[in-house]
Amino acid sequence: MPDEVIKILTVFACLTFLWAVSIFPRIGLSLLGCIVRWKESVNLHASVSLSRTRDYEAWLLVPTFLLLCSEYDIYPAVWPLEAWPSIAVTSLVFAVYLLVRGLCNLVFRGWKISRKDFYCAICCQRNFFIILVFTMALTFCISFIFGFAHEVTRSVLRWEIIVVYAVHLIRKTQIFAHYVGFLAGFLYLCTLEILPTGLLVAPLLLR
Repeated sequence: MPDEVIKILTVFACLTFLWAVSIFPRIGLSLLGCIVRWKESVNLHASVSLSRTRDYEAWLLVPTFLLLCSEYDIYPAVWPLEAWPSIAVTSLVFAVYLLVRGLCNLVFRGWKISRKDFYCAICCQRNFFIILVFTMALTFCISFIFGFAHEVTRSVLRWEIIVVYAVHLIRKTQIFAHYVGFLAGFLYLCTLEILPTGLLVAPLLLR
C-alpha cells in the first residue's frame, strides 16, 4: 500500500481519536463502572443520551483500533492474503467479525428474552471496545515515549485485547443471567460468541 495512503489513514485515525477523546468525559464514569459491575452497562444502555454517545464514540475509535492492530501486526496475514498489506488484513478480519456476530445475533435470538433486554446485553460490547481502544492507545504512547521494543508492545496489546474481551464476556453472561437465568444466559453466550470469538481471539492465541 502506498505510503501516501498510510499517511492519510493515520491522519484520519488521529482526528477521529481526538474527536472521541473530546466526548469521552460524557460517558467516562459510566464506562469505568461497566468494568466493576454488570448493572452499569444496563443503566448506560437505558439512557438514550448516554447510549447514543457510546455508540458514536465506538465508531469514532474504529480507525484507531485498526491502525494500532495493523502497526503491530496483531492479525498476521495467512494464505491467501500474504501479499495484502497489514491494514487491509486487519480491516478484513474486523469486518468479517462484525458480519458473523451480526448474523449470529439475528439468527439465534431466542424467545426467552425480550428484544430490548437482548440488545442491552449485546450492546455492552461497545462499552468494552471503547475501554480497549483507549487502553491500547495509552500503551502505544508509553511505548513510544520510553522506546519499548516492538515485540514487547505487540505482546502487551495482544493481552489487552484478550483480557478486555474476557471481562466483556463475563459481564455479558451476568446480564443474560439476570434476565433469563444463568444456564440459559450461558447457552445464549455460547451460541452468540463461539464463532465471533474464534475469528477475533484465536489468531492472538495461536501467534
